[in-house]
Amino acid sequence: MNDFTSFFPIVSNLGAVGLIFWLVWRTINTTIPTLVSSFEESQKQARIDFRESLKEQRKEHGEQLEEHREFYADQVKLCREHATKAFETMAVKRTA
Repeated sequence: MNDFTSFFPIVSNLGAVGLIFWLVWRTINTTIPTLVSSFEESQKQARIDFRESLKEQRKEHGEQLEEHREFYADQVKLCREHATKAFETMAVKRTA
């Protein structure tokens, strides 16, 4: 009985140490690689989503710029026509 009582703490300590080593081993070999691969996959999907979103935004921005170019080209044309008419009117008044 005396031998068993001295043997019991050693076995229980080895069991606790064994459990700790198993948890460390499992964390290093299973948990961390799983987390890393999950993170990499989510980042890959996020990059794909971002590229698609950016491509769509660039397309919309290009369309808006084209609309603005057309609008301002029309405005410049209109201003030139008015300026030409004003200069012609001023020239007619000077000659008259």
